[in-house]
Amino acid sequence: ISQVTLISWKKDIDFLEKIEKAKTENKAGLIQLILKAAKKNWTAAAWFLERKYPEEFGKREIASSSNVDVIADFVRDFRMKDKP
Repeated sequence: ISQVTLISWKKDIDFLEKIEKAKTENKAGLIQLILKAAKKNWTAAAWFLERKYPEEFGKREIASSSNVDVIADFVRDFRMKDKP
């Protein structure tokens, strides 16, 4: 489509409402598809939970090697304090 046509469509409130309704219906359909798949496949449920509730079910950052080194040094130093 031409840029002029696109600009014209963006001014048409009825058209924009139809686009938003179609997006909402599409989203709802995709969510239903995932939830249906989750009944047979736990990974579909896990995927949905990770994205719907990321603060609770999102993937957590794994300690980097530098963090592991810091923790290992701390543990070693702590153990050395107890030795005569």
